[in-house]
Amino acid sequence: MEVLSVEPSGRNGKIRVVFGNGTTLFLYKSEVKKYDLKEGAVDDSVYDSIIEDTIRPRCRTRALHLISKVDRTESDVRQKLTEGGYPEDIIDDTMAFMREYHYVDDLEYAKAYFRTYGDTKSLKVIAQKLMEKGLSKETIRQACEEAYTGSEEDLIRSLLEKRHYNPETADRKEREKTARFLMGKGFSYDSFSAFL
Repeated sequence: MEVLSVEPSGRNGKIRVVFGNGTTLFLYKSEVKKYDLKEGAVDDSVYDSIIEDTIRPRCRTRALHLISKVDRTESDVRQKLTEGGYPEDIIDDTMAFMREYHYVDDLEYAKAYFRTYGDTKSLKVIAQKLMEKGLSKETIRQACEEAYTGSEEDLIRSLLEKRHYNPETADRKEREKTARFLMGKGFSYDSFSAFL
């Protein structure tokens, strides 16, 4: 294995080490010193040791830290690890580890999202937010079937009650304003026109 370059990265004092196989690793100065890394040939066992003893555990630790305070989707954790400069194969391995122990579970994340926002947002808005978080349409559909207990009609009624909207006394201006409000919440005109 060849080390092509060893240079400061500007990432919290880490050193950017580029290997001949195309892998770029970000190591601390003490690790560069420990593995005696400098431009030129390095034994394959040194590279393997860096990956197995330093990078893989660090990537897992980082992933666990990312979910320690906030639930995250697999896509979100993967993105953060990529931004952290971890190699793709190490990220793949870390994500497999995270799924195996259910540290990330997109279906459970989506079901919790439906339970949390199902009585304040339309299904369309919830689905859109989950897709923005990197969840598949199939995962969203399954989560909706398993976790969404309300109905959009009930939600529309509830929102109209909170606004003290009375269709019998509402004038045209108030109807239009209410329609804009409901469309802003993600409801189609067809879903609420009967309530106006």
